[in-house]
Amino acid sequence: MRYSTCLLCLQSVLLLAWTGSSAVAQMTAAADSLITNSGFELDADLDQWPDRWPKGEHLQWGEEAGNRFLRIEATAPGKLLMAYREIGVPADARALKFTWKQRITNLQPGEKMWFNARILIEFMDAGRAKLSPSPKPFAYGKNHPEWEAKEASFLVPEGARIIKFMPCLFNVNAGTYDLDDLVITPIDPASLL
Repeated sequence: MRYSTCLLCLQSVLLLAWTGSSAVAQMTAAADSLITNSGFELDADLDQWPDRWPKGEHLQWGEEAGNRFLRIEATAPGKLLMAYREIGVPADARALKFTWKQRITNLQPGEKMWFNARILIEFMDAGRAKLSPSPKPFAYGKNHPEWEAKEASFLVPEGARIIKFMPCLFNVNAGTYDLDDLVITPIDPASLL
C-alpha cells in the first residue's frame, strides 16, 4: 500500500514539474513581448481563465491538443465583441512588430463592409490622449478555418506610452475569431523608413 501511494505521489510531482516547465517555456518564448500571457497558457490564480485577459460572455478559453487560445464568438448579430487590453510602450520604442496566429470560422459580416473580424491598435500618451498615426485595422471579412500566421510592423508615434489593443468581431451577423501567440516587440524603425 505504501509503495503504490509513493508511486502515485512521484507521478504527481513529475506531472507538476512537466506542466511547470511547459509554462516556463511558453513564458520564455514570448518573454520579449509587450503583451503578457500572449499565448493564453498561464492561469496562475487558477480561476480557469488566462491571466491578464478580460472575461466576457462572448469570450472563451479554448484548448486543442494541449494548446490554449482565445476565442471571440458572436452569438447575436450586430454587436461589438472585443477582448480589450491596455499595454505599456517602452519610452525608447520607435517601431513595433506584431505577430499572431488566427483562425476565422462561420463568419457572416454585418451590413457594412467593415463589419468583420479585426484587430485595432491605437496609441495614447501618458495622459491618455489619443495619438496618431495608428496602424490601419487588421481586418478580415472571409473565413479561414485553419490556423494562419500573421505579421505586421508599424511606427510608434512620439510620446506613446500605452497601446489600446482591441481584437474583435465588429458588428458581424455571426462568426468565431480564434487568436493565439499575440506578440508585440520593439524593432529598429530604420526598416520602416
